[in-house]
Formats: sequence, C-alpha cells, structure tokens
Amino acid sequence: SDIAKKKKDNEKRKKFIVGAIILKELDKKEGLRTYVVGLLKNLREGDRELFSDLLQPKEAEDKSSS
Repeated sequence: SDIAKKKKDNEKRKKFIVGAIILKELDKKEGLRTYVVGLLKNLREGDRELFSDLLQPKEAEDKSSS
C-alpha cells in the first residue's frame, strides 16, 4: 500500500540523515569515531570495504590527506 511504502521510505530517510550527521561528526569526536569503527569491524567484508577510509588508522589517513 501507499502508506506502507511511505513509512518504509521515511525509515530509510531517517537512517540516511542520521548516518550523514554521524559521518560529519567523526573527525571532530575521537570517541565517536572509535565507537563507530568498532561497529564497522563487525560488518561482512563487502560492506567493510565501503568504509575502508574510516577503518584505516587515523595517522595513515592524516598522511594521505597532506
């Protein structure tokens, strides 16, 4: 039904928005980054590859951006 589709679409949108907010905050909040990286390490390998930039050590990321 249209109502069920709208509800499902709204749930996807909420996840997208929260994800975007968290991603934006990761560089500012080391504790949040540590927590999120811990969660990402539990993903299956194909999904972890999407987050390879977050899963590499912070020092390596800093060097690659200079």
